[in-house]
Order: sequence, then C-alpha cells, then structure tokens
Amino acid sequence: MTGLGSYYVTTAKLDSAGKATLSAQVQIGPYFLFALVRNPDGSSLLWDIPTRFTPATTPSPLTAANAEVVH
Repeated sequence: MTGLGSYYVTTAKLDSAGKATLSAQVQIGPYFLFALVRNPDGSSLLWDIPTRFTPATTPSPLTAANAEVVH
C-alpha cells in the first residue's frame, strides 16, 4: 500500500457508520475508488471501483456486495 502514495488524489478514513467524505478538488475524468477494510475474522474487503467524476457525480456506495473478499 505504501508504494501507491504517488497515485492517490486523496485519502479518507471511515467513520463509525462506515462512511467517508472525500475532500479533494479533482478534475473531471476517470478515477478508481480504492478501499481496503479488515474484518474481525482476519479477511479483508477490497474495493477497486472505476468511476467518472463530473459536476453531477453522486456517491458510489461501498458495500459488501460490490467488494472482493481477500484472505
């Protein structure tokens, strides 16, 4: 993960409700939403979701249904 730092636009931490707000001002264009969350059982949920930011972009929810389980 540390080697990806030069590719980040912004980072955020999830709150106790599992939500995060991205605060970066970005140019219109394609991006990936990337997140990794560790589960109590030692597995992790991984998201790497392509998205396109525009002035009308709505949030993309990160749910267990659109995550990959990594052991």
